[in-house]
Amino acid sequence: MKTVEFDVLLFGKKGVDDDNQQVGPMVAELLGIPCVTQVVKLDVSGAKALAHREVEGGAIVAEATLPSAFTAEKDLTIPRYASLRELVAARKKPILVKEPLHFPGVLEIVSVQYPPPRLPGRVLGKGVEAVPILVKVLHEEAKVI
Repeated sequence: MKTVEFDVLLFGKKGVDDDNQQVGPMVAELLGIPCVTQVVKLDVSGAKALAHREVEGGAIVAEATLPSAFTAEKDLTIPRYASLRELVAARKKPILVKEPLHFPGVLEIVSVQYPPPRLPGRVLGKGVEAVPILVKVLHEEAKVI
């Protein structure tokens, strides 16, 4: 179903719905192309791309063939603003409008309920005098210590 030629697809870090970082990988899977997530630096040359990812204690460099999809961290780029000439040229370019395909919904809300009410809390005492009582209650009633 791919009708537009491209080399690189860039996706943001999170979506506005579930914040589950899955839009980029899912689109890449549907298009049958590789995807590298959490990219902080991207070098594209020829038919390959080197994507740098930061991990705890170091970095990972992944090589991908083009076309590929990448999800970006906030450090990937510094915004660059178009010049007046580029803005005027952009106004003259045609805008291709495509109608989206409509798919039936896959989720159905069966019911929505409030959680059960909590039991009221209780005050065991004040200050240092309450510590032995608290320890006894945690040990005997709550059985957490």
